[in-house]
Amino acid sequence: MWTLYKVLKHDDRGISALEYAVLAALLLGLIVAGVQMLNPTELFQSAADAIDAATAETP
Repeated sequence: MWTLYKVLKHDDRGISALEYAVLAALLLGLIVAGVQMLNPTELFQSAADAIDAATAETP
């Protein structure tokens, strides 16, 4: 039991995995917030309106 404790005491893999999970969650949150700030529906609607206007002017 003591040997197992010594081995696991210096095993940092669990902490590293937790750190990566927290970083991934933060990054995902930033991406979602950025996409919401861009308002993709409005962005694509503006592009569609511009295309419609350009094609309406063409004979």
